[in-house]
Amino acid sequence: MTCLDAAGVKYAVLGQEESCTGDPGRRMGNEYVYQMLAKGNVESLDRYRPKTIVTACPHCFNTIGNEYGQFGGTYDVVHHSTYLARLVEEQDLDDAGLTALLAQHLPDLGPQAQQWIRDATAVAAYHALLGFPVVRLLVCDDAPQFQGVTADLALCWIHEGRHSKQLSPFVPAHPLVLAAFRTRSWDHSREFVASPGPPTAAHRGRAGVVRGRPRCRPRTAAARRRYRRGPRSGRARPRSPT
Repeated sequence: MTCLDAAGVKYAVLGQEESCTGDPGRRMGNEYVYQMLAKGNVESLDRYRPKTIVTACPHCFNTIGNEYGQFGGTYDVVHHSTYLARLVEEQDLDDAGLTALLAQHLPDLGPQAQQWIRDATAVAAYHALLGFPVVRLLVCDDAPQFQGVTADLALCWIHEGRHSKQLSPFVPAHPLVLAAFRTRSWDHSREFVASPGPPTAAHRGRAGVVRGRPRCRPRTAAARRRYRRGPRSGRARPRSPT
């Protein structure tokens, strides 16, 4: 009832007129008690003509919805979990409405926890969209703000300007290797984006992959010179043994 009140749903209960559906009696073989209770319930319900009957009991759900028809009682019976889920899908809730609900039901909640609820609600609403396809795979790093946005994450570890760029390798050769790799990676990325069609064997070779095995040397002469020299460095780099 608390959820129905929060959603603004108008409802009613039978109160003193409510009795057992009779399902336990039928399951134990006492058909007389079942029929007596079922007929009484059908008469009570027909007096009020409910549009929808919401129940949390699986036995009531089955008995009223599937077995009361033999006594002339045909009703729209919905399980409470399905009904509440339907209310969430059909209700448009803006930020002001969500803030009011949080203040009403969770008044002691801190601002950070409230923001987490807002983020989770927004993600849940996005996944429930039916008007257009929902993105199921996100290519990103493992930053916490990306967790749960999509069903799956494809981790990508090459990020210019991120915190990884602040690291300083101890071995002097490693910064040169990393800088050369970044240069080749961005060169290949720009060339790939500028290409009009799908990737070709040439693109695959320039990416440094031949027959599924990584190559240690770039294929073009200009790239090899840049690799040996290193970006912004006048020192020569030893040639790769391959």
